[in-house]
Amino acid sequence: MVFRGSSDPEACQMHTAKRRLEILSENFKFSVQYTNFPKSPDGSDPLYFALVSLGLERPIVCHGRGSTMEAAAENAAFNAITNLCTYDQPASPHEQISALPVCN
Repeated sequence: MVFRGSSDPEACQMHTAKRRLEILSENFKFSVQYTNFPKSPDGSDPLYFALVSLGLERPIVCHGRGSTMEAAAENAAFNAITNLCTYDQPASPHEQISALPVCN
């Protein structure tokens, strides 16, 4: 994201998905909560796992994976932002029955 004519160097920086989600939550007044899970103790899965839940009228829960806890949370935030792109579309009858939309 580039802002032309801005003298604020921070305004010209690219934001991470977590930061973008934080900005969206502040602007649209919803909560964001991350839950991080460690790597598998037996080493069967070398990646970390994270969940992010968005406190909306119809809550959204998304997961993410990464080589670090931060990368997993970043991936979860990216998935949540992607899910928000279709948030206002009418839900199918099957989706209306489920309590929480979950990211793929």
